[in-house]
This record gives sequence, structure tokens and C-alpha cells, in this order.
Amino acid sequence: MASLLRAQFDPVRTARPFLEQLGERWQETAALCIFNPANLTASIVDTVLTPHPLRFAVEIGMELALPWGSLGQAMLAHLAPEDIDAVLRAAKTGPISGRPLAPRAEVLADLQRIRERGYAEYFDPKYDVAGVAAPLFGRSGALLGCVGITMPTQRFGLHDRDAMIAAVRDCARELSGLLALQT
Repeated sequence: MASLLRAQFDPVRTARPFLEQLGERWQETAALCIFNPANLTASIVDTVLTPHPLRFAVEIGMELALPWGSLGQAMLAHLAPEDIDAVLRAAKTGPISGRPLAPRAEVLADLQRIRERGYAEYFDPKYDVAGVAAPLFGRSGALLGCVGITMPTQRFGLHDRDAMIAAVRDCARELSGLLALQT
């Protein structure tokens, strides 16, 4: 049964050309994440690594906590309110920073902005991590995951931020269209 489902829905194979295009254009790490509704987390299922020796570790199989980073927040913003509440109640400290979650009202306002803009952005010079991510949707608008670019903060300012955001959003929109046909 699982192999039949995988044959019909293979997001990694479908997304690979998009990741390669983002990686080649920006020379930064591009990642595909799949949302896991059973435990309200996500996993990185494919990456195209930057050619730069200095990079943020984004490994296939890595589980993401949704409240932190552009990849997680791009998905968290599109969950049902009760699922957002469950994720925020369970959130303790950031996996990289060790900092506590911002006040609830601030997090909810940030998630609203992410929904309105269609992307999440993260920039933390203290831990030298930056990224841009956009959600992926399947048929009927169901959240499937996200696609994004991550890099050290020192290189983020070297890129055309608006063009990078547009590229990630366009990628997510096109990929969502293809994935909706498979789900």
C-alpha cells in the first residue's frame, strides 16, 4: 500500500528540479520540507547544498520544530488555529538559539504577516542563520510542506532580497500546482 501511495505522490522527485534551480541561481542551500500532521512537525526530505564551504547544516531527515526559522514558520502560519495553539503550547526553546518563544501575541502577528506575504523570512546574526521559505499546498489547499533557501547571515545581505523572495514564492507556487495534481 505504501509503495502505491509513493508512486502516486513523490514530492522529492517532483521538487528536485526546483531545488536545483534555486541552488544554482542563488548558490545557497535549497531545502524541501514535508509537513507531518500526526506530530505537527516537518522533516527535511531533500536539499541542494551550497558550494560555499561555510553553510548552515541542513540535513535530509532532520526534523524541524515549526515555531523557529523560515522553514518552520512558513508551515506553522498555515495550520488550523487549534494546531497553531498546540505547537505554541509545546514550544520551549529554539533548537539553535536556546531562546524562549516570543510572546504569543507577537508570534500570532508574525504568522499573520507570513500568511499575507506568502513567505517567511528569518535572520539571526547572533547564530549566523538566515533564510526565506514559502509553503507548499496540495489539492484543496492542504499544507504539504515548504521550500526554502538557507544561508549564513553574512551572505544574506549580498543577495537581492526581493528577487530571492520572489524566486522562492514562485517556486512554491509552481511546485504546489504540480503536487496538487499528485495528491
